[in-house]
Amino acid sequence: MNRDRNHPAQFDITEARYGISVADNLRARRRRTRVAILNRILIFAVMFPTLAMMLSSIPSRDVGVTLMGSAGLAGLADGAAALKSLIAVIQLAFTEPIRIDDVIIMDDKRGRIEETILTYIVLGIWDDRRLIVSVARLLEESFQNWTRSTSHLMGSVHSRLDWSADVARIGQKAGEIISANPR
Repeated sequence: MNRDRNHPAQFDITEARYGISVADNLRARRRRTRVAILNRILIFAVMFPTLAMMLSSIPSRDVGVTLMGSAGLAGLADGAAALKSLIAVIQLAFTEPIRIDDVIIMDDKRGRIEETILTYIVLGIWDDRRLIVSVARLLEESFQNWTRSTSHLMGSVHSRLDWSADVARIGQKAGEIISANPR
């Protein structure tokens, strides 16, 4: 398990208890997503008042009050966007249009949800790139969720062939390969 500043100990417990390596991991993905989002909201809810109390306890109260006042004015400027993001994150946590390890298609890119942060999600693309999508944009735009109700995936195979290819023989060989596969 990864232990760094982005993965607190509580999340490690959630990873251990709700493993996503099993075949039917819908419940585990749901729990891990909720814990990750609610954990970040809780950290923010504790850190902001703590910082406010620390600044107000500075001996010459004018410094702390002035800093909090200017932060309040700056906060008003960003308030609409922050409120939109906060509402989007709460909506994401409880309506669950996506969960960690879901396979989605967005912007014509298919990938797995690797991480959910308060303001964005990380989508791991098949070629090891990462698509970063804001939570508000994710909820405003449409996307395809291929693992919404089950972790089983279905896909299609496309082959580009020369016009003179023996399609019947290729189909027969493909059938043999598929029949030999235990899955």
